Amino acid sequence: PKIFHVNWFRLDENNKFLWPGYGDNIRVLDWIIRRVNNEDVADVSPVGLLPKKGSI
Repeated sequence: PKIFHVNWFRLDENNKFLWPGYGDNIRVLDWIIRRVNNEDVADVSPVGLLPKKGSI
């Protein structure tokens, strides 16, 4: 199975959420769907596949 990790609740140094949430979540979900469909939207890194610039 394909496994993805998203931390929607990451905080900055002022304890404010880094991710705006709500409607912006669809951008990440869209990227995941495109990745599962083998679209070229990811770069290989030492920690795994990361979104290509402009793909989210």
